[in-house]
Amino acid sequence: MNSENAFQTFETAYEETFPQLVHTAKIFKDKIAFRKKLSAHYPHFYFQEVTLHTLQTMDYEALPYPLIVKPAKGYSSVGVFLLKNATQFKETIAELYTTMANTVMPHELPALAERAFLLESYISGQEYAIDMYFNEQVEPVILNLFTRTFKDAHDMSDRVYYTSKETLQKALMPMTNYLKTLQGVFHIPAMPLHIELRMNEDGTIIPIEINPLRFAGEGTTDLGFYAYDICSYDYFIEQKQPDWATIIEQMDEQLYAFTCASLDVTLQENEIVAIDHERLKRQFYTVLDYRKLPVMSHETFAVIFYKCAHVDDFTSILQLDFTDYLYIHNTNESEASLV
Repeated sequence: MNSENAFQTFETAYEETFPQLVHTAKIFKDKIAFRKKLSAHYPHFYFQEVTLHTLQTMDYEALPYPLIVKPAKGYSSVGVFLLKNATQFKETIAELYTTMANTVMPHELPALAERAFLLESYISGQEYAIDMYFNEQVEPVILNLFTRTFKDAHDMSDRVYYTSKETLQKALMPMTNYLKTLQGVFHIPAMPLHIELRMNEDGTIIPIEINPLRFAGEGTTDLGFYAYDICSYDYFIEQKQPDWATIIEQMDEQLYAFTCASLDVTLQENEIVAIDHERLKRQFYTVLDYRKLPVMSHETFAVIFYKCAHVDDFTSILQLDFTDYLYIHNTNESEASLV
C-alpha cells in the first residue's frame, strides 16, 4: 500500500492467510501497543495511554516533562504537541481539543473526549525518517534515509525533510544495525516500513513510530529518486538492494529536500477560492518537482521537491506561512481576498 487508508481492507482480507504480517502491522499502527512492546528495552521511557477527557482532568503538575502528546492512531503531525512544563500543558490541551475537533465529522464530536492519545517522554536528538523493507531473509534494506529539521522546539510539522551525502555517511550504518535489533524485538516478517526515530549525540537510537506496509506518505518517498536515483517501489517489488557505497561516492554535496505545504485545519473547503502555486514555487531554490494536491482532500495542498546548498537555506522555508498563498472567500465582500 502507499496509503494507510486501505489498512482496514488489508486486515480483513489477509488476517487468516498472513496472520503474522497482520499482527505485526496492527502493533505498528497502534502507538500504545508499539510502546508496550518496546517497554522492556527502554525501561526508563515514560508513556501513558490517555483520552482527551483524561488530559483535561489529570494531575499535570506531577508529570515527567518534557512530554509529547499525540493521537494513538493518526497520520502526519496532526494533534502532535510538545509539552515542556505544567503551564504549557494546560494551555496546549485546550488547543489540542480544538485541533482534533476540526479534523472530525460533526457526528463524531460527541465521542471525541474518549479518543485515545499517547502521552510519552520527549525524545531528544536528531530526527531521521527511513523507507526500508525486510527481505525474505529478514535482513533490513534501507531505500531512503532522510533527516528532519524544525523551525523551533515546538514545531511538529512535516515542513522540511532532506537527505544528502553527509546524512548517509553519518547515519546509514548505525541505522542499519539498529533495524536488525528492531527485527529481533518485533519479529518483523518480510514487509515495507516507514520508520521515524531519533539518534542523540552518544549514538543512542529511540524509535518514534513505525508505519507498516508503506513508505513516506504523500509520495514523498520519491525524494530518493531525485537524490540517489532509487525508486522505492521498484526496489521493493524487485527485491533489489542499493549499492550504497557507490551511491555515496557518486553523490554531489547538495541537500535534497521536500516540503509539504499544509492548510490551516480550521479552514473549510468552501472558504478557499484558489491557491497561488506559482508564487509559492518561487520561494524555493532549485525546484525538482512541484506537485499540486486536490484542495481539502487532506491537509497538504502541494508537495515540493527541491535542492539547495546549505542547511541554512531551509530557514526561509521553515518560516513560510502557507496561508499567504491562499485566496480566501471574504464573507463580507463579493470577492476573494488574498490572506
